[in-house]
Amino acid sequence: MAEDDLYIIRHTGGTTGAPKPVPNSHRTWIACARDYFYPLPAPSLGDIVLHAGPLSHASGYWLLPLWAVGGVQVLASGLTPEQLIDTLEREQVAYSFVPPVMMARLGRVPGAAERDWSKAKAFLMSGGPVTEQTVKRARAIFGDHALYQLYGQTETGAVAIMGPEEWFADVPGSEPLRSCGRVHPWVELEIRDEDGHALAPGATGEIAVRCDGQFHGFYGAPDETAARVLDGWVLTGDVGRLDANGYLYLVDRKNDTIVSGGFNVYPGELENAIGAHPAVIEVAVFGIPHEQWGETPMAVCTVEPRRPVTEDEIVQCVVDRLGSYMKPTRVELTTERLPRSPTGKVLRRALREPHWSGFESRVAGA
Repeated sequence: MAEDDLYIIRHTGGTTGAPKPVPNSHRTWIACARDYFYPLPAPSLGDIVLHAGPLSHASGYWLLPLWAVGGVQVLASGLTPEQLIDTLEREQVAYSFVPPVMMARLGRVPGAAERDWSKAKAFLMSGGPVTEQTVKRARAIFGDHALYQLYGQTETGAVAIMGPEEWFADVPGSEPLRSCGRVHPWVELEIRDEDGHALAPGATGEIAVRCDGQFHGFYGAPDETAARVLDGWVLTGDVGRLDANGYLYLVDRKNDTIVSGGFNVYPGELENAIGAHPAVIEVAVFGIPHEQWGETPMAVCTVEPRRPVTEDEIVQCVVDRLGSYMKPTRVELTTERLPRSPTGKVLRRALREPHWSGFESRVAGA
């Protein structure tokens, strides 16, 4: 057996299309496990890790590091927010991967802040953008010591991460609460324009990554590989920016960008603004056809049934934080959970597709 022999084939989350097979060698898999765990508190014999999500994705990176020190692996699935809070406390969990959509719901469980979180070392939020409202609620429950956020992909492993000392810090020139952390020491990262040129700090463009844990191509899919791997760099398909202090801000998926009246509208920015409303549990923004503007943002919000909120209030959240030209022209309120992938990510495309019925493409012209 050699380090570069095939170890495992995993699949992407499938939020923007069909899941794609991503092979890892022994070498890249060890690098991914290292990068996911590198900045976290050191594990000890007997520490408990709760896998509430699929081991085939982010939570699976924690198997080896905890196993190596004699940690205890607890597997659970299909838990309600109340059941997950109960399990985290009852098992005295030290480590757990918690998708943002689940953390948003944990933050609304009555009495969660009064539970015993003395054993908690790292509850890691990843797998999608995290709203400020979710972070603040999680902090009120779990305190200042155990919350971590990570940005990465199946194709790259961990790219940027941030612990509570930075997340809640006052950093001149940066907004850590809105960022997804600073780039790992083993990662090279560029923000690129449409022509593939690296941009200066502060500019918005596609995130390109080169690192030890990256994949080198989709299994059996050379054409899809050629679109994602260029000169040894992985083109993530994510839109972001770096500030002068090295904090990375995830703006959106490149394929989800809405072009409305000639302006680029990034759904993730709208979701963060709308998610700050206290009645909103989760939100998805996507583009729908518009006769005048070509396409326009629509927001679907899961809201608290006991807390009244109107469509106009949701629109005003965006106007106040981002400006009138970014506001959604249609808002739908529901008390039902939004559709998700097996990894817990909200599926915008499932909400978007019915609105494009009869159109030849998913981009409309004005």
